[in-house]
Amino acid sequence: MAAAGAYHSSFKEEDAATFAGGCAVLPIRTTCRGPAPALESGAEDIIDEAIYLFKANVLFRNFEVKGPADRLLVYLTLYISECLRRIEGARGKAEALKALTNMALEAFPIPGDASFPLGPYFPTPESKQEADFIRSYLRQLREETGRRMIDKCYPDGETTPSKWWIAFSKRRFMNKASPDACRRYGRTVHANECVIGLMGLSPLLGGQVCLACGAHGEEWDAPSDDGCTVALTDSGHIM
Repeated sequence: MAAAGAYHSSFKEEDAATFAGGCAVLPIRTTCRGPAPALESGAEDIIDEAIYLFKANVLFRNFEVKGPADRLLVYLTLYISECLRRIEGARGKAEALKALTNMALEAFPIPGDASFPLGPYFPTPESKQEADFIRSYLRQLREETGRRMIDKCYPDGETTPSKWWIAFSKRRFMNKASPDACRRYGRTVHANECVIGLMGLSPLLGGQVCLACGAHGEEWDAPSDDGCTVALTDSGHIM
């Protein structure tokens, strides 16, 4: 970990079973299916570390990757941010769990894909086999992370999510938007796709403004017809 700035992973290269997509393939505690080696009960894994460091790291706009485990830490920090947004928008624990499970298992970009939000931090897989492996590993991490975030946000049988976690749902780690945030209507909305009428009107800019390509990089919020709030990031992608 760092004495100043963002906190780094304590896992070393020798902790990894192998490497894929520039990531350390670390053992995790889970019953979710996937290629991660099993970790004995009670031992801390990379998911525990990402959750523990989340509230500190999510405040930073920059992160210097110092090793393969840091890439997982960055990915999971961004994913936890989206988990919190899904939990905040859910009506109760059961709906939140379903939302996170669906998000974990649906199609998502991996290193090398144009829509992968952390492209500069991850090398492109060298083969289809490596790409398939990292996709399977990340899916397993996503599913287990979602389960643990449900436990964190609904402790001791609570029916409403913890305000101490939901308070961080609006934070954007490194000013990045998770690509999972674009799928509120069952598909990805691209930066050059006009969505006038789909997302509604801009309360700040006035008139019919395309939230995907008409705000020229400014940040603003606009409620859609179904009450969902979206935002435009600096790169022009809907959050």
